[in-house]
Amino acid sequence: QMDQQQEEPPPFSSLFGDVDDGSDDGSAGGGDEPPLAQLGTIDETDLRAVTRRIGDKLPQVPCRRRCPSLAGAPCSAVAELHYRAELIGRHMGSLALCRGSRGNALHEAGAVGAALCVLAGLNRDVLLHTSRALTEERDSMQEEVTDQGLNTALTDADDMVRLQPIQVCDNAGGGGNHSYSQESNEMMCWSALDQATVALASACIGSIRDMSCGNASNRAAVSECRTKIDDATTVTGPQILASYVRRYHKLHWEDILNLEGGGGRDGRGRKELRLLTDSTGAIRNSSHSTPKTCAGLHLALVTKMFIWRLKQGSKDDSPENVPACLPDASRPWREASFRIAGSLINISERCSDCANFCGSDLDLIRLLVEAWGGAGTNKAAVPNGKTKQTPASTPMLHLGLAAILHAADAISPLDESLRSILEKEDARKEFARKKEAERQKRIAQGLK
Repeated sequence: QMDQQQEEPPPFSSLFGDVDDGSDDGSAGGGDEPPLAQLGTIDETDLRAVTRRIGDKLPQVPCRRRCPSLAGAPCSAVAELHYRAELIGRHMGSLALCRGSRGNALHEAGAVGAALCVLAGLNRDVLLHTSRALTEERDSMQEEVTDQGLNTALTDADDMVRLQPIQVCDNAGGGGNHSYSQESNEMMCWSALDQATVALASACIGSIRDMSCGNASNRAAVSECRTKIDDATTVTGPQILASYVRRYHKLHWEDILNLEGGGGRDGRGRKELRLLTDSTGAIRNSSHSTPKTCAGLHLALVTKMFIWRLKQGSKDDSPENVPACLPDASRPWREASFRIAGSLINISERCSDCANFCGSDLDLIRLLVEAWGGAGTNKAAVPNGKTKQTPASTPMLHLGLAAILHAADAISPLDESLRSILEKEDARKEFARKKEAERQKRIAQGLK
């Protein structure tokens, strides 16, 4: 059930997201905290009731640093998180449940806002730390998540369930579990809580991905979303999605996979990589032809973080050793990398700042050309060890990639391989105009 949102690597046609392709009472226990709604007591034929239940306040678990004895509270929280993930799976857990009139019904019920609200609560630490950093210096890359920032947020914030901060986990003596767990049964319970939290985040982010595919109203709802994470901080939908990229920023692909906790398909590393992959899919789909979302994602520094991950995301990469192509099928992060490239192209179509930023980097442009489909078997070696794009059999040029190429040409004249892409597209457009003129002429003659 934790893998409900997993999907096979997408076909080329959907790369850019522009083609539709009970005994527990549910309480978190402890103190004067109000009990959670009982599990399974809502009318699931009412989509508004379902989305309200999904978007309910997250369960609270007293931080063990404050309350050493949790008296079984994590177990009820785990049940609550699994219940919400199951609700998402049943009502918006696949493309089939999010398309057409069903997608419109989910929009009317506020499903996008409910999923984003949960995502904001689960990643609250990163959002709070990022909000402070961006307020100080919007264009600086010093907004990275640090141990100090995360520990401050964990200590000062309330006890609401959230994703386990990666740095805190990595520095803890208990491996993939919280270092302040004291007994083996409590250790297992906390481990289950961590897994359930990641599973719910993946379910929510996957539902955003699927609801945004082919539904302009749901894509617009991402940019329109506003939710408060504390009395002084309100975040937007694009900022929430960006926080799931920032969670892993400057952490290499290999390090994500090697995060300690569990093992095999259920290991923490694979679950965290799945969450990042789902996040890139949600950004790709929600940014399609939606200017406000594109601008919001760029302002939230998604462009910079995605470029770093494409060019330096692997331990084999460095500023002096930029990859000449996207990862092959042997790399578990191949799917995420193609989604990242598709996201940058989508955002550039509707955000000129993103197009100009991407256009200043020729190494990046060649990776984006490959993702678009212009780099296949027709390659020729060039002296610097890169590959030269030949003009043979390329697909219709994506408007976002065209914007990037034009921005690059304005900075410095394009080389022959890149210019041929623009020239071929111009020839394609001219051919299409002539065919349309001939069609209109035949129609006019038929009416006489």
